[in-house]
Amino acid sequence: MVMVMSKYLDLLIRNGIVFIFAYGLWILLGDSISSLVRESVRKNSVLRKAKRKNNFESNSLVRHIKRTLSVVLKKDAVHEVYIFLAGSILLFVFSFTAIMRLEGVFKGLIFSFLISLIPYLLLEARLRSIRIDSSYEGNKLVTTIINNYKQNSLNMIEAVDRAACSDQLSFFTKNNLLRLSLILKSYRTEEELDEAIKTFVFAYDTEWSILLGMNIKIAAFDGTDVSTSMEDILEELKSVGEAIEANKRFNNESFTMIRFILIPLYLFTVFISVTGFGFSLKKFIHYQFFTSIGLNFAILTFSSIALCFIVYSFVKKPKYDL
Repeated sequence: MVMVMSKYLDLLIRNGIVFIFAYGLWILLGDSISSLVRESVRKNSVLRKAKRKNNFESNSLVRHIKRTLSVVLKKDAVHEVYIFLAGSILLFVFSFTAIMRLEGVFKGLIFSFLISLIPYLLLEARLRSIRIDSSYEGNKLVTTIINNYKQNSLNMIEAVDRAACSDQLSFFTKNNLLRLSLILKSYRTEEELDEAIKTFVFAYDTEWSILLGMNIKIAAFDGTDVSTSMEDILEELKSVGEAIEANKRFNNESFTMIRFILIPLYLFTVFISVTGFGFSLKKFIHYQFFTSIGLNFAILTFSSIALCFIVYSFVKKPKYDL
């Protein structure tokens, strides 16, 4: 019995010594160890989030929508991409729920998918309109960059920075140049520079912007003198001015009726139904949106009107391009 008690006492003393030693180490090093653990957990969490974000943004459709929203909103779109995608999905769900009850699952899927594409088509139409308007700044933009490039001893980064503050350019172009300037001052790899140039070119989507972007990259990346090349771009831009203006006048005359006829024509059908056929407005709305034939006709009508306006925005004004 005494031997057993002695063994347990010896074990207790040994464990106590180990505990006291460990406690002393914790008092001395505990804060440092805790900090290291917290920092490791934080870094792993940040890396996981960054990886998920990179996987999401590496999707070509998401990247395209992000660039498009950045151009349309005139700022770097981050959360707006998620809002746009969520809104499109909700539009699909609501339209599918409403159409499925009258038309069945198959037609509901088709019509809902087409309806959910309308925000994207409108976004593309707005992008097209912005690109066309901004393409007419090609002369001023290239001239401004050339002048600043020469005045700043062939320093392209400084030239773009100065051009972003020019009073000769529109707010859209200055904003686009400012975002490019920030990247030119801080990029670390050629891939970052390429992405910045692609984003800059995307806002215009013209041959002259592609050539200008290439020259900006070459001059900023390795300091090559590109003044002669940019002057060639400017000469080519000046030579296409007359043809562009002629096409612009032709398109304005051809598509004026789209703006002033389509919607008034639909409203006229509502007026005729109420006054000529004895429909009340409530009855017309019921037949138009809460019956199978009326809903099909409404979808066809409004889709055709939206399509006409989208096509009109695409072709009403030609790009100022080479």
